[in-house]
Amino acid sequence: MSLNVINDRLALVECLLGESFRDEITSLLRRSSDSLRLLQKFSIGKGDADDLLALSGTVQVTRSVSDALKRRLDATQTSGSSKTPDRLSGAFSALSGLRERLNLDGPIKLSTMITKAIDEDGLSQQHLAEEAESSDFARLVSEEISQHADTDQPVPGKKTSSKSSANPLGPDEGSGEIWIMKKRHAHRS
Repeated sequence: MSLNVINDRLALVECLLGESFRDEITSLLRRSSDSLRLLQKFSIGKGDADDLLALSGTVQVTRSVSDALKRRLDATQTSGSSKTPDRLSGAFSALSGLRERLNLDGPIKLSTMITKAIDEDGLSQQHLAEEAESSDFARLVSEEISQHADTDQPVPGKKTSSKSSANPLGPDEGSGEIWIMKKRHAHRS
């Protein structure tokens, strides 16, 4: 590792010693998701709408981090502090290099597309329905176990119906289905 890289990293650490800047960056990073894990889920076909929203949120947090770095760069550039000029230029160089590595044009477009496509109200309704179904199932299992607790009989399994209850007319026909994707309206030119 070169001496310049070490000095830039030390200058970056020095910038993070400022409590308000460190707290701001820490707070932003806590709001982000593990992007690598999310991308791995998508690559194996296991990602869902919640993961898309988490990815979109992480892109927005990264943009906020970039904005915070820019504000800090502006403050460092105009700073009349008692730091030596070498340290000041090292901090500026470190922050500038860090911010330059954040190319957010494509990710921000993707984040916008995700936000426009997913109906968060529908997703919330879906979560509530899943929680209600889960609690109903747990209650039924609990009742079955308590009814058969006094006997030596095994607890019977729930039989599933092979009939599909999907409405072929779609969500607009009062099917009661919850959709999480927004309708796409055709734009006419």
